[in-house]
Amino acid sequence: ATAQHTLVLALVEAGGFHEAGELLLKSGLRQAFADDPINLLKLRGVEGKIFAGLGKLWRAEMIFKEVKEDFLRRGRDYLAAMLGLELAGVMLRQGRPDEVEELATEAFETFRDLAVGREALKAVRYLQQACHQRAASAEKVQKVLMFLYRLEQKPGLRFAP
Repeated sequence: ATAQHTLVLALVEAGGFHEAGELLLKSGLRQAFADDPINLLKLRGVEGKIFAGLGKLWRAEMIFKEVKEDFLRRGRDYLAAMLGLELAGVMLRQGRPDEVEELATEAFETFRDLAVGREALKAVRYLQQACHQRAASAEKVQKVLMFLYRLEQKPGLRFAP
């Protein structure tokens, strides 16, 4: 199941949203993770990314909000903050910039409280400031998110706006 989940994620990261959606439907991953609530929530987050990539922004927004709240209830603040940033990207694509500054601030405060690395804080601070200055875009959100995901794999990376 983990290999299929990784493949779905790779397809999403490569922009293969249709293929990722089909694989997700056919894979049985939901059933495989039925007894693993955290991985099931992560899978729902990937589903939100698929809907966002397919332009189904309202559906993506609903999934990101739901999964973010579930992560918070389970004490998974970092994962909730990451979903909050995904949600910010969707809201910007919907033309709702006034709603994203709070999400970026929440993410920054969460990262600060969790004492994540300096570069992760720098990236989220950059986004928070862009939101405050009404200069944020869905592309900037994606740049920050991609950096944060890569940073999880390669901790020595440096953020460059």
